[in-house]
Amino acid sequence: MKTWITLTLCTFVSIATLSTTIEAKVIIPNNYGSKGALSDPHITLTEALTYALQDECLANTRYGLILESLGYDLRPFVEMKYDNRENIQSLYQLCKKNGIPILKHNHEGLVYLHQPKDVKTSLKQEISFENENISMYDKLINQTNFSNNVKNVFRKLQKDSRVHLRKLRTEFNRY
Repeated sequence: MKTWITLTLCTFVSIATLSTTIEAKVIIPNNYGSKGALSDPHITLTEALTYALQDECLANTRYGLILESLGYDLRPFVEMKYDNRENIQSLYQLCKKNGIPILKHNHEGLVYLHQPKDVKTSLKQEISFENENISMYDKLINQTNFSNNVKNVFRKLQKDSRVHLRKLRTEFNRY
């Protein structure tokens, strides 16, 4: 396993808006982000932080793509993108505190994203992603080999995901 945490997609990458609407399909590998954490039977702290950063950075970039494609004032994505940046900073600080180096400016996760089709489709997909994110943090919080400090950060991030999920469901029900 790599000893570096690959920080993906945290820097907003401007993606040119396509002139035609395309179906939004997001296919994320089973070893990446929340999917990776949920399928990994033995997670080290480095791996946990890698999965969490991948997932949070991927979410941040998805929000940016949705806002750029469908409207910069689209709720709840504006607030979620801002909240997500704070979550990423919390993970950075956790890496630093635990002596885990961070490799920045790797945008490999960008290949998993496509322009969203419409608001309702975006909301539906993000509800699914938030549910996976919450499940990932459930698993990470229950790891016996992680300190309480680490688990507390994961609990805070999970709480934020639950808030995001409520906002997404509220907006989805309006459509």
